Amino acid sequence: MTLLLCCGPLSATARPLLLISTENGPEHVQTIIVQRFVDRVRACCAGRVDVDFRNDGTLYRDRDVLSALAQGKVAMAVAGTWQLDRQAPGVGVFMLPVLYGRTEEQVQRIDDSPVLDLMNRELERSLGAVVLGRWVGLGFVHSFTLRQPIEGVGSLKGLRMRSPGGIANAWRLSALGAEPVPIAWTDLPFALSDGRVDGLITTFASLDSAGLWQSGIRYALEDRQSYSMYVPLVSGYFWRSLDGATRADLRTAWEAGVEDARALTRESQVKARERAIAAGVRVITIDQAESHRVRAKLAVDQPVIAQRVGVDDGILAAMTAALGTTP
Repeated sequence: MTLLLCCGPLSATARPLLLISTENGPEHVQTIIVQRFVDRVRACCAGRVDVDFRNDGTLYRDRDVLSALAQGKVAMAVAGTWQLDRQAPGVGVFMLPVLYGRTEEQVQRIDDSPVLDLMNRELERSLGAVVLGRWVGLGFVHSFTLRQPIEGVGSLKGLRMRSPGGIANAWRLSALGAEPVPIAWTDLPFALSDGRVDGLITTFASLDSAGLWQSGIRYALEDRQSYSMYVPLVSGYFWRSLDGATRADLRTAWEAGVEDARALTRESQVKARERAIAAGVRVITIDQAESHRVRAKLAVDQPVIAQRVGVDDGILAAMTAALGTTP
């Protein structure tokens, strides 16, 4: 009887817990974006939803968080496109040659385009989740090395390069002559220091947020290997625990920060690049002619790789149309 008296009222009044897990540390743009969203949720939904935000991989690494989301172990993740092709193969288009070496103007056309609507439906089906709102572009993925100077794409041949995940990422690195090595982001500083890899592909902002210049990164090749975006995903288990008004408020809270988040990621990439140069990192930018040449070479095998990843022709065609250019 004592147990019932103590526990009964608590279970009756318990609020849904919005448990959010991300991998990056507090200085990373992903963490900043999510923290601002959390602040808005606490303001709009006080008394209806409790919020617990865990960053820095203290709860789940990003490669594991999607399984946790599907199982209802976490309520929300803001996942990178490079982690999503296992659950929703269509998202693998972001790592295919169609996006290699594109310009900033071209990739901004993807924002809010019909191609993302196709991927949203696929993500919601495969994960049993809800895409909370519009995606946020993180930026271009480039090549970075420790001791090996890189003058052009040919310099990647023979290097062991950390890959963030994704079948197409591994294939592209191999096609360029490098050896892809999958290593979790949280383990990367140790992998660099003990010589397990010669370098990695990532964005300037991600490298800067983890302080990897201190791990010996000295060369950067701006080859725009792919373009990364973040997708706000909410577990179906958590979503079903909410009333209609709270669902609408959560969508509004995310939407209210989308444009600022996009501006923040662009600014973060520019400032991180400037800090890299100030720290002594030599940056080489390949020109559009070389980008086009490499993209054309990689595109020969694109249909085969798209099929292996699971990207159907409709999504590939929609991405090409969104870019507003020919393959």
